[in-house]
Amino acid sequence: PSSGPSSGPSSGPARAIVAVSLLLVAIAVIAATAVVLHERREPPMQPPVTVSVMPALAALPVLHQGRVKPYHIAAEQIRFAIVGRSRFGLRADGKPASAGDLVSEIMLEPVRWRATPLLGSSYQPLQLALGLDGDFLTLDQVEIPAARQLLMAALFKAQKERATGERQSQSGVDLAAAQLAERVSQAQAAMSGHALELAPLVTSTAQRAWVAGLGPSLGEPSHDEAPWRQRVRALHSVLARAQASGEAVVASVWRTPEADIWLSFADLVLRPDPLLAEWPEGDAVRVAGSALGTALRAGADVTGQAATLTDAVRVAGIAHVAALRAQGVEHLADYPTAGYITLELRSTAAHPFALACVLFVLGGTLSAFALAVRKARLGSVLRRGGIALTVLGALLVAGGLVVRTVITGWGPVTNLYETLIWVALVSAVLGLVLTPLTGNWLYAVCAGFGAGICALVGESMPPDLGSHLSQLQPVLRSQFWLLVHVLTVVASYAAFLLAWLMANIMLILAVRAGRQVSAGESQVIYRALQVGVVLIAAGTLLGGWWADQAWGRFWGWDPKEVWALVILLVYVVPLHLRYAGAVGPTGLAGWAVVGFLSVVMSWYGV
Repeated sequence: PSSGPSSGPSSGPARAIVAVSLLLVAIAVIAATAVVLHERREPPMQPPVTVSVMPALAALPVLHQGRVKPYHIAAEQIRFAIVGRSRFGLRADGKPASAGDLVSEIMLEPVRWRATPLLGSSYQPLQLALGLDGDFLTLDQVEIPAARQLLMAALFKAQKERATGERQSQSGVDLAAAQLAERVSQAQAAMSGHALELAPLVTSTAQRAWVAGLGPSLGEPSHDEAPWRQRVRALHSVLARAQASGEAVVASVWRTPEADIWLSFADLVLRPDPLLAEWPEGDAVRVAGSALGTALRAGADVTGQAATLTDAVRVAGIAHVAALRAQGVEHLADYPTAGYITLELRSTAAHPFALACVLFVLGGTLSAFALAVRKARLGSVLRRGGIALTVLGALLVAGGLVVRTVITGWGPVTNLYETLIWVALVSAVLGLVLTPLTGNWLYAVCAGFGAGICALVGESMPPDLGSHLSQLQPVLRSQFWLLVHVLTVVASYAAFLLAWLMANIMLILAVRAGRQVSAGESQVIYRALQVGVVLIAAGTLLGGWWADQAWGRFWGWDPKEVWALVILLVYVVPLHLRYAGAVGPTGLAGWAVVGFLSVVMSWYGV
């Protein structure tokens, strides 16, 4: 295997490489099949969905979880958050209902859906604790006093752990109950129509003055009043305190999150608030929303009304962003244009990373078979095919990451899912670059399989853990440092992944032949480790520089900082011991395998 592609390895090692490759393919196929079967597993009872609003409402911009996105994307996220699956509900023709239709019907018929098994909870010990049976529970079932007490206690523990970082004593039932409590909250928000927000309340001076004088019109507070009214009351309290400090302080209040109040789908479409009849400069949004609500309740075609409302809320959203920027608010994202909304819809439907996963695995397989064939012409065809498929997969991943960056406005390495996809891209590119540089075709094999493994793990993750685009944490909102530091650190994982794959194959071949790893084989592993060490060292230093800029200290023994340093030390030690002659070729291969555990710990464990 240390020979160049022109000479080819001996048939024995080549067959072993092919066997390992086929094993990896089998694992990938089994994992992918398991994911597909889980997604397509039908619930015992599929509730009928009669509302039909898609694709008319698909491109309607809505504010959901801090980001303006297409209605279709938001509905998919709401469905998964409540049900725990990407498929739920049947249309009249027996086909799966779309997320947009399901969420629309939940908002239009909340009484019916409260009594419909909707909340996904397959953990049987929790079902026994609640005295219920079935993988799907109704909202009525979990709101009885005993069940509610159990869920709220578990949710309190989970929230306290997230807020304080202190480890809480949580059993399996507690964890499942906390997740179910979150689903209850999501279902209640969806049924009320307040999960999706359409338009900002304040975009002009006239609207600001109207909101400031709304006090007498709001009346006495009630437990079921609309969230926008509650937020206006809170804003009035802030304004009252600010007035004692002068006009400058009052003006600054309108730049704070307390003044960023949005009207929901319920306020404008489902149950228009009478108070909004006096809303200055809001006639276009209010009238369009009311017309859409009338059409929805009548079961009529909503294409025209949806288009009118889409245009109205986009004008309001653009005006809102312009007004905030005029007041000096920084780091504000542009309101998405129609092109951005269409781009997000099409990129989500295309599933580029899932397709890239298939191409990577096929590319690695062809590259592996190219090592085993005896005919030079056939070997050349297989090599070119393997390279072509791997390159095509890399282009798909690169395109997908660019689209995510364009849509969100920040680098595509903000969660575990995105880092897996980024490592898949770097693994493919780095492996293909090292193939001609080292003259070892095994790099092409590892490039395909390394990228395929990462893409497969990413695509197998639940959508709410990464593939859904979400709001970025404030601490990460630095484009320069996010791109330079995080991309560099995570790119080092790709180099260590290649070294891990190469070392495993080298050790398997050595054990099979009853020998030590050769110096040539060790040199191939050494090249990948060199690249990884340079990247992790640079990334760690850049992280300290970023911490100094953001927090005023270069190093604070944060867990991520510590484990980046651990990775660096884990790999620097064997490289220096190799140079001193204390670690031989077999030892270096073994170290590359075991050392990858430090990467896994930093990447996933921390």
